[in-house]
Amino acid sequence: MEYPQFFNHLGEEEMDIPLDAVNNSTVIAATPRNPHAPLTYFTTAVREISSEQCLVVAPIISPEFIEASQPLLEAGTTLELIYDKAVFEMVRTKYEDELMSAFDMKKIALYIYPEELSFGLVIFDEQVFVHAYETSGQFSACLKSTDPMLYEWAKDKYAEYRDSARQIKDPSELP
Repeated sequence: MEYPQFFNHLGEEEMDIPLDAVNNSTVIAATPRNPHAPLTYFTTAVREISSEQCLVVAPIISPEFIEASQPLLEAGTTLELIYDKAVFEMVRTKYEDELMSAFDMKKIALYIYPEELSFGLVIFDEQVFVHAYETSGQFSACLKSTDPMLYEWAKDKYAEYRDSARQIKDPSELP
């Protein structure tokens, strides 16, 4: 069972996640023999999704995440991204071309959360992914669900984080 690893690395967010909804979800966890299982699972799933919007809370940035999201942007999906200041700085310096391209498409809204983020959340039109990370930043487990209760929890959690974040209108801005 992959749930213990998911909850062990979810951090404070585990306290209010609807447990009944988790039982109806798929959880993929990293293992010593397959440490990238959650990353592979998530990026493969993202490439197959068609969605009007994608709402993201991300404590890390990964070239695999950027690559997997390109088809969404090209298809016209609206992205809202919440990063903490350190991750935004990395995005701005390491992925400047991708960031500018996304801003040029006018399909991205970027927010900076004032504190370090400890979990990931990706919400599409009909499904949600919750990401658990080790303290080192290693993606340790990915939960995928279409359960309405978990979807509503995720939307509420996203709104809570966005309400506490500052929108960046121009990528040259940094709080």
